Amino acid sequence: MIPYATFKKIAGASKIMLRKPKAKLTAYNEQDIPVTAVCNLSCKHKDVTYDLEFYITSMKSEPVL
Repeated sequence: MIPYATFKKIAGASKIMLRKPKAKLTAYNEQDIPVTAVCNLSCKHKDVTYDLEFYITSMKSEPVL
């Protein structure tokens, strides 16, 4: 999960395809997390690249991997 502001910083001017979310996210306190879109981003860790799905939220929060 990443906030929209973080997504904009990552995406910049690139054309990352956004999809409508199919899943409903719920926080530990059982409140719904508003998901505006879903995208796939390439993430690299220790010279290995992963294609990961991220849920984009309108909430101001820290990114969660």
